[in-house]
Amino acid sequence: MMKKTCKRIILVLLTIVMVFTALPTVCFADGEDSAGETIQISVPFCSIPHKQFEWNFPYSDGFFTVPSTDFSLELARASMGLTVSAFRYDNEPLDVQYETYLGAAGFTNITPFGYDRTPALDSIAGVVACKKIGDFTLIAAAACGYGYGSEWGGNMYVGNGERHAGFDNAAKILEEKIDQFIEINKLQGKLKLWVTGFSRAAAVGNLTAADMIKSGRFEDVFAYLFGVPRTTRNPEFLDGIFNICGKFDPVTTVPLQSWGFDRYGRDGFTPAEEMDAKYQSLLLKASNVSIDMTDTLLSNNPEVNYQLHMIIEFLGEMFPTAEEYTEEFQDILVKAMSDVTFDNILETLLSALSQLKKLDRRQSYSSDVLEDYLSYIISQHTAKDQEQVMKGWWDPALSLGENVIREHLPITYIAWLFSDIEETQLLWGPAYTRMIVVDADADVEVLREGEVIGGADRDGHVIDIWEQIDWQKYESLAEAFEDLHSICAIRNGTKTVLNIPMNDRYTIKIRTYKPTNVVYYDIVRTSHVTYGSSDKMHVFVAGEGEYSFDSYDAEPLSELNVISGRASNVQEVDYTYSTTVMMADEAGRSSHISLKTLLQIIFCAVVFTLIILIICAVLWGIHRLGNKKTGKTYSALYTIVPHLLLIVMFALLTLFFTVNLFAIGAARSVFAGITVFIMFLLALRGTLKNRKPYNIVITTALLLISFANAFIYQKSELVSASVIHTVVYCIAMLMLTLLALSTFRSGSSAGSKASEDIV
Repeated sequence: MMKKTCKRIILVLLTIVMVFTALPTVCFADGEDSAGETIQISVPFCSIPHKQFEWNFPYSDGFFTVPSTDFSLELARASMGLTVSAFRYDNEPLDVQYETYLGAAGFTNITPFGYDRTPALDSIAGVVACKKIGDFTLIAAAACGYGYGSEWGGNMYVGNGERHAGFDNAAKILEEKIDQFIEINKLQGKLKLWVTGFSRAAAVGNLTAADMIKSGRFEDVFAYLFGVPRTTRNPEFLDGIFNICGKFDPVTTVPLQSWGFDRYGRDGFTPAEEMDAKYQSLLLKASNVSIDMTDTLLSNNPEVNYQLHMIIEFLGEMFPTAEEYTEEFQDILVKAMSDVTFDNILETLLSALSQLKKLDRRQSYSSDVLEDYLSYIISQHTAKDQEQVMKGWWDPALSLGENVIREHLPITYIAWLFSDIEETQLLWGPAYTRMIVVDADADVEVLREGEVIGGADRDGHVIDIWEQIDWQKYESLAEAFEDLHSICAIRNGTKTVLNIPMNDRYTIKIRTYKPTNVVYYDIVRTSHVTYGSSDKMHVFVAGEGEYSFDSYDAEPLSELNVISGRASNVQEVDYTYSTTVMMADEAGRSSHISLKTLLQIIFCAVVFTLIILIICAVLWGIHRLGNKKTGKTYSALYTIVPHLLLIVMFALLTLFFTVNLFAIGAARSVFAGITVFIMFLLALRGTLKNRKPYNIVITTALLLISFANAFIYQKSELVSASVIHTVVYCIAMLMLTLLALSTFRSGSSAGSKASEDIV
């Protein structure tokens, strides 16, 4: 009897252990009693395609017992936990994904919706749940803001109404799900609503929260939203809605402010190098979080930020009103973006532009400018040996799209939210930047308190601030970063673009080495407004020497100061800043592979391949007929030469994509695989002619290598634009080609005769 009792006890204990180990990880905060406990919930999520991360997010019932009008950083962090738990992973929800956060936080009736349906333009997936807290019931609602598909097209569906049509249609679905949840679960009494979301889901949450606040059905609404696009042309400051955005997150700038769009509620913006004088010390604190979460530093790319901002401004110039966009471009873009991913955003936009028809002369010119500028960006950032890789701005391990929209990645928002940065600096810091453009054959430097903190020389080399730091005088990295100031400088030909924060004083120094014309102007930008503007341009003729002017706060640029040399014909001229003109100028200053050139190359390759195939088919017919009449066997060169031509062509295309368009790894891999696959076909023909065991081995090996090459070549560390790689690659292709040709060496007469008809 005692043994049976012991066995039962052990069985019960094992069952309890198994149940608890199957639950999400929950850690109770130290020093808090059970009534006001804050727990930490480990949530797996996706932020980069095919990569899963995990982070601890807080939760406490106490977050919702205070008025929603008071911003809470801890509730913002908790809201991010709920947000990422609603993400898809490679277009599918993770196993028991919703329970990882809501279940551990004590929510019940967890009801997911939309994940089992094929995404459409206006569809939305998400989850709704509830929890009884004191005398009220809290309803949590989170829409899926990552890993969706055709909803990208809905993001482009702006419409001509008061609200963004695509977001509003999806918001109606979420609101309906909340209404159904209340009805099905017969929720009565005091109700509070907690709404979260990221990106598109944040826009949906912004509209949903506004509607629920206006309905008066809830005692309180807590809405914490991340990377929020603009949603309405009739914005209101509604208590309880907090929109947390990146200052240079491109998604948060659309639809355009110039079209009259904005967000409900209050906006907070995370730091940016262009606007925060102490950005490097702030970035270090966020990087500590990023390292713990992803094992990599958090990095920004001010050059990409600048280029994306230019593109967004440009679209506003091309389509000055939402009505013009809706009439002329919306349908094209909606269709194109329905199949977009992070990997092909720029390429998709290029293809959409190519479909623009019936444009007036101005718009046709603008379309050509944008197409050329996008080609310039893609060509610039996909080269393996680009300077941005050396700076750590560009991560070759990530795709083109992931690098371009790094400011919009969920892990970027999480790193900022969980960093040890005082709340005012984190979200309510300076929001203005001054872009100063200097066009001169000269060195351009930016100084703060007499020390150079950025700029570029006349040869195009951007000043590396890290090389100028005297690390020995600092006791720690944090101390060095706290003392560090930097600004972003971009050089293209003789043009230098400086993005300078407006919460400090800076001196811009121009150093000339021969008489030259100098032109400079400034554009003030803000995270709240899409456009910058300028109505004055400064010009002068400079002799050899040094010249400077100051930038401080919102004050106009100071008068020109001649340090040495001679400045003549100094004047201000009227100037209307145009993004179109600036983009055309930048793209024209740099040689790059345009979309048209790329398409022409691929088209020529396809035509050449078809010609070879047609010639081979004709020769095969002639040889077949001649063989029947004369019994003569034709030379194997008729088989070998066409294969060699195709091998050379696809090998060159592989090298082309390696050198010029490095980040488009898929194309590079396809051509690498095709190159070896043609060698396999060549070896197969030789094996059919000479059926020897080692020929079969060679043919099989080449087939396997062709498939392996398609997968391995894209990710190989040996792949680069270097001369060494080019030589190694050519030697490898030559050796494999010779291996394929070896199958044509004469074998037994029986083997040769058996294959004469084939050859």
